[in-house]
Amino acid sequence: MLTKLVTLRGKLISWVPSGVYRILRQIWYLVFLNAGKFGYLILRSLGKDYNTAPPSYLIVQYGAVDRFGYMRYGQKMVEMIDDALRQAAVTVEAGARVLDFGCGCGRVTEALSGRGWQHFVSDIKHDPVAWIRRYRSEWVTNVNGLRPPLPGNFEGFGLIFAISVLTHMDEMSAKQWLDHFHQRLAPGGVLFLTIITPEESPEQIEKFGILPNQVVQDGYVFDQGKDMSFIAQDYVRSHFTENFDLLHMGKGKCYSQTALVLRKK
Repeated sequence: MLTKLVTLRGKLISWVPSGVYRILRQIWYLVFLNAGKFGYLILRSLGKDYNTAPPSYLIVQYGAVDRFGYMRYGQKMVEMIDDALRQAAVTVEAGARVLDFGCGCGRVTEALSGRGWQHFVSDIKHDPVAWIRRYRSEWVTNVNGLRPPLPGNFEGFGLIFAISVLTHMDEMSAKQWLDHFHQRLAPGGVLFLTIITPEESPEQIEKFGILPNQVVQDGYVFDQGKDMSFIAQDYVRSHFTENFDLLHMGKGKCYSQTALVLRKK
């Protein structure tokens, strides 16, 4: 059901002009933010324990309709990470520092718990991080800006992963964050990313009214109105490898995006 709704959402987005889409998106967030908060307060007043999953007014910001399904999908993302790391012959040892960048409500880090890693999470939105600080106090948290840096204690990572994050960055922001991730990784540390490429997901790019061949030709295309970026694989090979070795690039299991595994040089 969730997959069908996400697909329908993508089709609707492709039909709506950029300016109108941004207005409708803000109305959507405003309505569900207030309605969700009100419903959550009622449930809490009745003594219901809903601490194990974030409230609906938070997860709706990430295109989800079922907050428990939202958290369960985190396990699918972990399977995608594990599969890519396995193909890249990468092992992250117990005790490693691991950063979930663009963490949302922490569904991926939640699914990764129990591996003996030290968990750090960061997101650009305050509300999800505030929820994490309340219910996942053992994690080190941060609210990041549009551009680097991260706090000084966010360093020495064995693994940084950013799922569906570069998909919303312009080219300059992406370069700055890649450089910053390189600085904050431990020697030999690994960076896991997902991006939308014309080679793996041409139909997804077409939904946003952009020709896949245009992305192949330009390398990096950012649609500011719809806040989406599309990156050609040749661009990855030529621009992402200045400070990293590209260990793996292939179709991921989530969001029809391409999974990348890069090791710090």
